[in-house]
Amino acid sequence: MQYGSRKRLSAKGSGLYLVLEDIEEGNGDESGLIAQKFATRNEIKDFTNTANSFRAVGVEARHASILIGTPIAKMTLKEAQALIRQLPEAWLKKLISSH
Repeated sequence: MQYGSRKRLSAKGSGLYLVLEDIEEGNGDESGLIAQKFATRNEIKDFTNTANSFRAVGVEARHASILIGTPIAKMTLKEAQALIRQLPEAWLKKLISSH
């Protein structure tokens, strides 16, 4: 499965966004994730722009407007899964190292 033209984002893919939001909330939003080197700004933007874009992922997009997001997928679903998987892993490592 992939964001964009090759395969559509599924409910499983849209659930990744929820994980991102939870990790952001616990770490000072997007800027906190970047400052702590959990992910790069480009990785997060590619993920969010793709997930939000009706033009990139069709009806599975978080927004229906064709004015929001990127016109083409910037990240595959496999890349999105890897990105979202690394966030809680990085957070857990941070928590363990602080104790």
